[in-house]
Amino acid sequence: MTLQPTPAAPPAETRTRGRALVVDDESTTRLILRGLLQKEGFTALTASNGESAIELFEQESPSIVLVDVIMPGMNGFEVAGHIKKMAGGRFVPIIFLTAITDENTLAECIRAGGDDFLTKPVSLILLRAKITAAERMTHLYETIQRQHHQLLFEQQLARQVYAKTLKDNNVQPGEVFILQRPASVFSGDLILVEKSPSGTLHVLLGDFTGHGLAAAIGALPAADIFRSMTSHGYSPPEILAEINRKLRGFLPTGMFLAVAFIRLHQDGKALTLCNCGLPEVLIQDGQTGSIRQKIPSQSLPLGISARQNAFKMNLVEVNEGDQVVIATDGFTEAKNAAGEFLGSQRLHDWLENGPPQGVFERLVTGLEAFIGDTSLDDDVTLAVIPCRGRLPATVGEALAPPPPLPLVGSHFTNNRPRCHLLLLDTLAPIISLDPKKLMDAAGAEVCDWEWETRLGSSLIKKTDLAPVLLRNLTDFLGVHEQRHALFTVISELLNNAVDHGLLGLDSHIKDSPEGFVQYFEERTRRLADLNTGHIRIRFRGRVESGHGWLLIHIEDSGTGFDHAHWEPPKTGSNLYGMRGLQVVRGLCKHLQFEGCGNIVQAIYTW
Repeated sequence: MTLQPTPAAPPAETRTRGRALVVDDESTTRLILRGLLQKEGFTALTASNGESAIELFEQESPSIVLVDVIMPGMNGFEVAGHIKKMAGGRFVPIIFLTAITDENTLAECIRAGGDDFLTKPVSLILLRAKITAAERMTHLYETIQRQHHQLLFEQQLARQVYAKTLKDNNVQPGEVFILQRPASVFSGDLILVEKSPSGTLHVLLGDFTGHGLAAAIGALPAADIFRSMTSHGYSPPEILAEINRKLRGFLPTGMFLAVAFIRLHQDGKALTLCNCGLPEVLIQDGQTGSIRQKIPSQSLPLGISARQNAFKMNLVEVNEGDQVVIATDGFTEAKNAAGEFLGSQRLHDWLENGPPQGVFERLVTGLEAFIGDTSLDDDVTLAVIPCRGRLPATVGEALAPPPPLPLVGSHFTNNRPRCHLLLLDTLAPIISLDPKKLMDAAGAEVCDWEWETRLGSSLIKKTDLAPVLLRNLTDFLGVHEQRHALFTVISELLNNAVDHGLLGLDSHIKDSPEGFVQYFEERTRRLADLNTGHIRIRFRGRVESGHGWLLIHIEDSGTGFDHAHWEPPKTGSNLYGMRGLQVVRGLCKHLQFEGCGNIVQAIYTW
């Protein structure tokens, strides 16, 4: 490689350094400075008074100004003030020229908007030094401006992504009331709301350490995990464990996420709640307005321990009209102009001193009146969740899949259905979907997909099976639009096999709201003690041109029940205990128990 000599710098006379404006009432000074500035590579402009200087500045936009302090009419200080205003966001250095050496006058030059000063007579060496320093200041200012605009652009882009990720909540108006007041551009608080495939409402309120961008950086992966796992039907402990694992892997030491996870059951009669480091979650009585229950933090915040997999889940019985009230500590630690904290007692008083119907508006109004114009030291988030029954009046009404394939014939014998379905010409001719034939036949003319698995007690007690099965089914069959109905069918049949087959629970316990909570408490205890038993699951199906069928066969090792004499309830008096099978029957073309009641077969079509 041949080294080329470095080109010599062009002579100062040929370098272009912009325009310089000289303002002085003495013609000699103007002439001398004009010659010096031209020699340094500037295009020199001159004005003999303040009015002419302002007019020239507006016309020529010079990059540097040298102005005499004492002039007839408008003095140099006034000229500097006008020029700074006219420059707006552009930095134009002003160097005052003065024969006065009094320190107070020189200091006044800086206070008046000047960036430096030169004493008369002007020294060429000092002039060069002052101009070079001014150019460095200009370059630094322009660099800061570019970085500032880039930061604003990136901040705006990040805000859009942040807002889209965190505020795109899948709820209807009135299902959850939310207030968020960030202390800076980005909030370290997050509120996520999503419905599972079965219609269960999941709400996660979180508070990262600190606030601002550093605190918000963990919100995006947490939101992604929450929404993805909720949409696939995973339970709160599994979702919390995965968020904890993710945050523990990349958050710096000292940063963590305090959360409260609320799962409001679909029928609105109970909720499951986990508090990991947040203030007490309050349950307000829908009739009296009083605080009926306070649920403190009972688990570590997320991102602290890599081994945290056990989360204390509280099962709470709720009634129609009850409300869950939850807020980050920024709410109770908000200060007024006098530096006084809002405190928990005010929150409780605002909650109880008034009708339950207006509690959210009352809390928001109270907060705003308390803090006034005082800036927040921490992010504030408040959520009020009304407890409403979500079970449709007619079982299966809100869960029904898209219109099924046309029925050729269907009849029931002793509540055991036999169905013959007409498939589209592109799929097959008329095929009898008799469950026995589908289970025994191996020919491709009946099914083109089959999957079978056996699950032992150790896996059943620690894994939420329905989401795992649903993910594989939707991937294999390519029927993602059917996942809500399929999740309901699979989860209800699996729960039936686990609860009644392996755990021996009696569904009649759930005949009342009190029994509903008792049932799930007993289920948790028995599941933890489960050491024997298994479930076999078999799927067969066929899909073509967007239509098809799926056979679901589930067999448990339990003692079963007297399915031959089982009748669905004819009234809503036993709605809690019999809801599952009623929903499945409404969604499927076929539902049949066999053996001692430990085998169930269902056919779902679309």
